[in-house]
Amino acid sequence: MVVDGHRHFTCGKSEVRVLLDELESDRIEKTVLFGYHGLSFGGSEHAQDVEIAALAAEQGARILPFFCDFDLYGEGAIGYIEKCLGRDGFQGMGEILVYHSPIRALSFAERSMLDPRALECFRAVGSFRKPVLFHADLEFRDDAEKAVSLCPATNFIWAHAAYDFCHVYGGAAADPSYVEGLLEKHGNLFFDLSMWKISPLHFFGQAWIDVLERHPDRFIFGSDMTDDYSLERLWLPAYWELAERLDPEARREVFGGTILRLSQSSR
Repeated sequence: MVVDGHRHFTCGKSEVRVLLDELESDRIEKTVLFGYHGLSFGGSEHAQDVEIAALAAEQGARILPFFCDFDLYGEGAIGYIEKCLGRDGFQGMGEILVYHSPIRALSFAERSMLDPRALECFRAVGSFRKPVLFHADLEFRDDAEKAVSLCPATNFIWAHAAYDFCHVYGGAAADPSYVEGLLEKHGNLFFDLSMWKISPLHFFGQAWIDVLERHPDRFIFGSDMTDDYSLERLWLPAYWELAERLDPEARREVFGGTILRLSQSSR
C-alpha cells in the first residue's frame, strides 16, 4: 500500500476530482491532506480544516485529515485541538509552518516553536497519540530539536527531511548522518521525504539509502503536492525509483507503514 504522507489542499483552487484522479493514476491508496498554516484561504475561521474534514468524510479511509488552520498561540488553541482530534476525527496536526522562512515573514514574525503556548499545543496533540508535522528550515534546527525534546510524549514529523528550501544558495539538503543522529537521540522524531518541486535524487546516494534501511520505521514518503495535482506526474517517478532501490521491508515502511501507524494510533 502506498500512502502519501504530505499533501496540501487549497480552498478555492484545488479540485477534488483532479486530486482523486491523480491518486488513482499514481496508485496512491491513501493520502494525508491538510491546508496551510498561517495563510488564509476560504474566507472564514478554520475554513481550510472544515473543507478537509468534509472531504475526508466523503472519501472515507482514503483521506487521512490533518488540521492546521488555527492560531497556534491563541487562547482557544487547546480547545480547538481537542475538538479536532476528538469529535472531528482528524489524524494529526500540521503542516506547522512557523519556521518556513517566507511564511514566517508573512505570518509569524518572532513566534517560536518554544513559545509556552506552542509547547502546550504539541503536548495536547501527543495526549491523543497523534503526530505533529512541522517544517523547519535548517537555520531553526536548534529550536526545532529542543521543541521535540521538551515534548517527549508527542511524535513529531520533520517535513522534507530537514531540507532547507530557503538556503542562501538556493536549497540545501540535511546531511544523512545529522538526520540519523537526531533519530538516535529522539525516539519521538520522524522525517518525511517530501521535496515539493525539487527532485529527491539526493536520497539516491548510498549514505541516504543506508539510513533509510536502518531506520525505515522513522521515514515517510510525501509528495508535498499543492493545488495543481496534475504536476505530480513530473515529480513522483523519482520516488518510485527510490522505492525500487530500497529493500522490501524499508519500502513497505517508508511508503505507507510508518505514517499509518502514526496517524491511526489512538488514546
